[in-house]
Amino acid sequence: LSDRITGVNGTLAAPSVYMAYPGELPVLDGQGGAPVLFSGNGAFITIRGFKAINGTGNNGCIGNGGNIEDHLTIIYNELTNCNPGGISLFDGLTNLTIMFNVSHDMGVSSQHNYYLGSRGDPSKNVRVSNNIGYNASGYPSLQFNGRCPSCYFEQNLMYNSPGASTYTFTEGVSNSFIRNNVGLNSGSGMRFLNYDGDCYLGPSSAGICPYDQTGNVIENNTLYVGAVDSSGASSTDLDAFSVYNSSTGCPPAQGSGNWWGAGSGFGLGYLILDPAGHTQKVTTAGATGGTQPTWNDSGGTTTDGSVVWTDQGLICTMAKQGNMGGNTYRNNIWVNNINAYNYAPVVFQTTCLVNQNCSSFDSGDTTLSTSTFTNNIILSTGLSSTSVLAIAPNPGYGWTTKTCTQMASLTTLSGCINSDPKFVVADPSAYYKIPASFN
Repeated sequence: LSDRITGVNGTLAAPSVYMAYPGELPVLDGQGGAPVLFSGNGAFITIRGFKAINGTGNNGCIGNGGNIEDHLTIIYNELTNCNPGGISLFDGLTNLTIMFNVSHDMGVSSQHNYYLGSRGDPSKNVRVSNNIGYNASGYPSLQFNGRCPSCYFEQNLMYNSPGASTYTFTEGVSNSFIRNNVGLNSGSGMRFLNYDGDCYLGPSSAGICPYDQTGNVIENNTLYVGAVDSSGASSTDLDAFSVYNSSTGCPPAQGSGNWWGAGSGFGLGYLILDPAGHTQKVTTAGATGGTQPTWNDSGGTTTDGSVVWTDQGLICTMAKQGNMGGNTYRNNIWVNNINAYNYAPVVFQTTCLVNQNCSSFDSGDTTLSTSTFTNNIILSTGLSSTSVLAIAPNPGYGWTTKTCTQMASLTTLSGCINSDPKFVVADPSAYYKIPASFN
């Protein structure tokens, strides 16, 4: 079958169910488009038991084009050669269930196995569990961007993500459960991350902002980062678990993509930085002139083609955005390989000063002091085997590392176990699942 499912919708009284006939594996070939594409404000839809391939456009193999969705159930599907992910759903995802899917071999022009997120509208009650993902294309296997309170990421297996993490949660996953997941044979393990996104570029921005990532329970996860990832590239010294806050609360500086251009259109409220470090705000929308203007840096306006800019003063005061503390970490296994000192399996970059300045310890950061660590196994299989935690400052390379005993002075800690978890060689047949066997 070479076909697509598009524009589907349902209601509470009459849900739409698309499923494979028992014993059959229908193949949906997107031929560049999404094999399954939900309509705007789709609801009460189930997609079950398909093989969806070649969704190499912008909506993946099962996607929604950034529309708000409610009560979607995606189960027992196989997905391959999809961009930006096998399942790619964004913005206002409510009562979403993604279970028992296998997403693999995304292809050189693709990204993730599972790519989910929220922009202007937060998601809630999202459940992603019992899924398998492998052979992503240089991006995290499973990634959620944006606000997602009361969400569940459980019992997933992700591996072979060269040069990237197996799991990444960014910009607002809070009061959620991340538990019983396994990640291995990738560039790094699991990462929580905040960054500026396009949050400060004016009211026309897409709304990727750094929100709180607090109140989470991260438990019973096993993350192993060996000496090399699935591509054969070195993953030595990379973290098995990390928390990063790279946000600044300021628009990007000159040369970083948010800058003046001749004949460029700028919408009302857009912000840029001029060469003197002043923030200039569009107060009359239009198109810029043919040459860069002489900027008014005295609180006045600058006429630039049909655009009028108003000086907002010197570059804003940078400050990390979003609370990344208040999380509970228990019964996890975090293992990596280290061949140089000043590295550890767990990294809290949040201890750096704002703007990723890691030359000094940020004594005002509370990420570690408000978090709780209980009964975690943390080990490096190389040098610095007693180091479990890496924090600022940077002593010339790497991090300042802490043992279990030293870590106790920085956070609430009990049962920190720095010993071999006694992994055994796994039979690949235990996790290379074929979805057809589920039908």
